[in-house]
Amino acid sequence: MICAKHILWLNDAGGERANFQNCYLNNLNLYGKDLSNSYCEGARFENCDMHSADFSNAEMESAKFNNCYMQDIFANKTNFIQADFIGCDISNSVVCDSILTSATMQNCDVDNTEITNCQLDGFEHPATDMSAAACVTGQTEEQTNSLNYS
Repeated sequence: MICAKHILWLNDAGGERANFQNCYLNNLNLYGKDLSNSYCEGARFENCDMHSADFSNAEMESAKFNNCYMQDIFANKTNFIQADFIGCDISNSVVCDSILTSATMQNCDVDNTEITNCQLDGFEHPATDMSAAACVTGQTEEQTNSLNYS
């Protein structure tokens, strides 16, 4: 129901912006959903199917993703400040012009993932083979002119 209302909101046809702030979401199927511009600060996603979801312009600050299937996601200008990705499959995804400041990708699969022009200050990736990514290019906050998408 939240996703249906969100699509209406995105298309200026009523509805409301998706808000998962501080929610605990377990085994949720978000396959192919357009969650662009959604509020997800502090949300905990566990064992969720987020394959092919669009998180562009979403607020994901301090969100936690545990064992989520996130292949083929698209995240443009997304706020992932202090977000944690643990044991997630993020392969074949595109994360561009986003903020990954102080975020962590621990034990994640990032095969063929493009992480481009992102703020990576304090970004950590223990037990994640970033050499398997298609590309990882980052800039400091100063170089990106203090990106702020909120």
